Parts: sequence; structure tokens; C-alpha cells
Amino acid sequence: MQARDLAGKRGEFIASERLLDFCGRRIPYFDPYLLGEKFRTEARPMAQKTSQQRRFIGERVRALAVVYLTRREDLIVTEETADVGVDLWVALNPEGKERHRKFGVELRGVWKAVTAGHANGVLYPSMQGMLRYGPFPFPVVLFFFTMENNEGWYTWVAEPVVSSHGDFEIVQHGKAACRPLDAEAIDKIVEAVDRWYDAFFARAIRETPARKRNKSLAD
Repeated sequence: MQARDLAGKRGEFIASERLLDFCGRRIPYFDPYLLGEKFRTEARPMAQKTSQQRRFIGERVRALAVVYLTRREDLIVTEETADVGVDLWVALNPEGKERHRKFGVELRGVWKAVTAGHANGVLYPSMQGMLRYGPFPFPVVLFFFTMENNEGWYTWVAEPVVSSHGDFEIVQHGKAACRPLDAEAIDKIVEAVDRWYDAFFARAIRETPARKRNKSLAD
């Protein structure tokens, strides 16, 4: 698995967003991910303009996702560079709990603003495409951003579910059910993932007596 920590990029991404807002632009004059790589602003062939716009939308979607996630100090965000069905890994660092807790984030973005219903339709091919990577044995959520109004949406791809009896499962979704993405939504996502891992470690992991003894000595 190839991953790259993006925590140090938060300041760069925030600065990029502030510059865009100040200038009243949605597409930057520089690549916010590879700063300093200027691109031409005069008329260009339509194919080149479209390709470049897609690239910048992709980088801006990544920037927005990192800014949203790193508002919480207990999350560690890394980039996945291999084709495994997720773009980002988010590791939870809960105090006093097992540390091997993570979920995947897939990223999508478009230019125009959308409603929840429209977003669900736009994301149908992506949700179907995600099925070929699964089933995922860990939670996966999809973040969807619109450049026109900086709005964010999220929908579960592999949803962590825990019953009232403590039974746990991952529900694989083939259709989107978008909800607004904001700080409260991030908290709900993290809470759902954390609760699922609580059930997982309680039900699926069995420690040998030697392991328990060594653990108590370490504590």
C-alpha cells in the first residue's frame, strides 16, 4: 500500500482557498497541489481547457477534503496513490482505545452546484464502479464537492453498522444517498466508524492469556 501523509498540506490548501475567494475565482492561476506550476490564461484548444479544468477540480476536491478532515486533531489523513478504490485514508487516534482504526475516502467533484437528488444521480456510475473494488472489509465514504458554491456532500460506499446487540457489519451500497458535508457530518462519520471498531475489537478479536499478561505489564 502506497500512502503519503497530507497533514502538512493543510496550510497550503487553506491559503489556496483564501486566494481563490479573495480573487473571486473558482479555478486558480496555479496548481494548488504543485505550487508554482503556472498555466497559460490565453485562449487554448477546448480539449486542453477541459482536461486542465478536470485536473484542477480533482486537486481542489482533494484540498477541500483534507481541510474538512484535519479540523479534527484526532484524525491522520494520508493519500493513497495505488488504484485500490479509495483516494484518502483517515486513521482515528482515539485516546485509550485500540489505534488500528481507519476508513477510506473516495473523492468526486463537479463544477455546477447540485441538489441532493441530482448528486445521487450524478454519482450513480461512481457508486457502481466502486463495487468492482469491493467488498470492502472496512468503512468507506465518498465525498462529493461542487466548485461553483464550494458545497460538499457525502454518501457511504461501505457503511459501518452496529446493532443494539453489538453485532457489526459493513453494508456495501450501489447507490448514493447524499447528505450535506460539514463539521457536524464529519463528527457523525467518525462516530460511526469508531463505534464499529469498538464492536469489532470486542467481538472479533480474541487475545491469548500470554498476550493479556504482557499487555497488563506494559500498562
